[in-house]
Amino acid sequence: LTLTDFLKNEMGGIKVATFHRKGIKMQYRLKIVFVDGQELVLETTEKHGFSDDLELFEVTTADEIFVVPLKQIKYISCDSKIFKN
Repeated sequence: LTLTDFLKNEMGGIKVATFHRKGIKMQYRLKIVFVDGQELVLETTEKHGFSDDLELFEVTTADEIFVVPLKQIKYISCDSKIFKN
């Protein structure tokens, strides 16, 4: 089961888009814990933030973009000590 399949099948409502980009200088680990107890750890996060209406959490990784409804998230943890060059 790939990460994309997990999010599409197990976490209904999460939208995933695959893309490829070069030249990113910093990546870090981001952990999302959902209200149902499931956890998602993204090792190649490039940026994250909230939508303008504060209803969605947006995450960009090296390979994909995730858009998660905030109602599905219990908490988010960002480890800024782990970087990749």
